[in-house]
Amino acid sequence: MEILIVILKWVIGPIVSFAVTLVVSDPLKNVLAPLVCYLGSKTDEGIKGRWKATFYYGDDETPHNELIQISILLGSVVGHVLSHPDGHDQGSKNNRFIPLRLRGNIKDNRYFTGVWFHPHSRSRHHGAFELLIDVSNTAMSGVWLGYNEKHNVVASGRWVWVRIDD
Repeated sequence: MEILIVILKWVIGPIVSFAVTLVVSDPLKNVLAPLVCYLGSKTDEGIKGRWKATFYYGDDETPHNELIQISILLGSVVGHVLSHPDGHDQGSKNNRFIPLRLRGNIKDNRYFTGVWFHPHSRSRHHGAFELLIDVSNTAMSGVWLGYNEKHNVVASGRWVWVRIDD
């Protein structure tokens, strides 16, 4: 009987240790996190579509509105400025060219991160952004960070997005 108990300790002990290690290990968490996020978000809709994006600029947080069409191009998420009655003047003037406004990637169906470009081709504004995607895929909010070569400054502000129904 004692021999059986010793054998069970030597067999069951490593199995239990291995199972506990898997449950609390970072690699397993990294594998399971996208699955959990996938189940919690309406991934069939994604963020493709039209969005009203409002960025806030300056010390007084002046709001600037844009209508942006989000699509997937070669595995990247891209956004183009569309004509919008409440749109920012610089973007509205250039809409006949459908300028690229941003390019990025989505992580865990929760974070939209990338780079943005000013819609006016002669402008020297560009930067980075990070947006948190609402689980309903109807809103995103976060921050932009950008560099203006003309004024040699780095600025940042809020960026709030709301999906526009077609």
